[in-house]
Amino acid sequence: MRPALTLATKFLLDPRFGAFWYHLMYGTPVTDAATRKTYLEHSNREDDLQTACADFEALLESLADRTTFYWRPEKSEGPTFAGVTQFSFWEILKDFIDSSRFDRLRKPVDSYNSYIGLSSKFLYNLMSENAVTYSDVNADIRLQFVLAVTITHELAHAIYGWRGLPHVDWTNGLVEVFAFDTDISNEIGWSWENHTWDGVILACTLDHDAIGEVRARTWESEILNETYIFTPVPEDWLKSLFMKDTWKNINQAIKKIPKPASSPWSTSTALQSIQSIRF
Repeated sequence: MRPALTLATKFLLDPRFGAFWYHLMYGTPVTDAATRKTYLEHSNREDDLQTACADFEALLESLADRTTFYWRPEKSEGPTFAGVTQFSFWEILKDFIDSSRFDRLRKPVDSYNSYIGLSSKFLYNLMSENAVTYSDVNADIRLQFVLAVTITHELAHAIYGWRGLPHVDWTNGLVEVFAFDTDISNEIGWSWENHTWDGVILACTLDHDAIGEVRARTWESEILNETYIFTPVPEDWLKSLFMKDTWKNINQAIKKIPKPASSPWSTSTALQSIQSIRF
């Protein structure tokens, strides 16, 4: 896991990625009177980069004392999650025991803690000799990348909870406010990814389901924008994130990511990129 942890640390602490984190740390919830959209308003404190950087490091140190990572078992039914952040030990149990038993066992929580569950399928692909990552270096790079992104994504939720920012109790669970007024999704982790990549990089498929050769790819790299249009991400670009030279000019490296076009077939570049996907 060392490559993934190193990359996640870069995403969190490299000042060139700081704008999102400082905004999440300082932004104040406001509601637009016309749209009724609640988002985090920019704070002038975000502009004092030196102080913001120090404050954010201090926040992470405080958060570390109250954050637990664990390998999350996969349920036999329902969706697979790469990562989940919960704010009570009891909420972890809720996913795995009978609801009536949960109601009897649950106790009130009077202090902040965050529990970040990483899918046990990560563990399988990190350790098993039968996993595709054991013999395929490119697959292992994609695994390390998506693990780093998942850790960072979930820590964004943990920071949101640490600040005590508001949730809206919708029928589908707790929903966060928008990080920026321009966001179209009020999900803090996705907001971080969109702010960083101008999309969401889907770097692997954790499930091994296949239908003949139709799903022969176990691991794939694509970037998705908020219009749900995909563009392949070159293997060499993902590899470059694990090289020291890339971080000398990481902003330039990020600009090289092929962005999804407004329609699937509007550019020949996207079509040419498809040829580089490993099958």
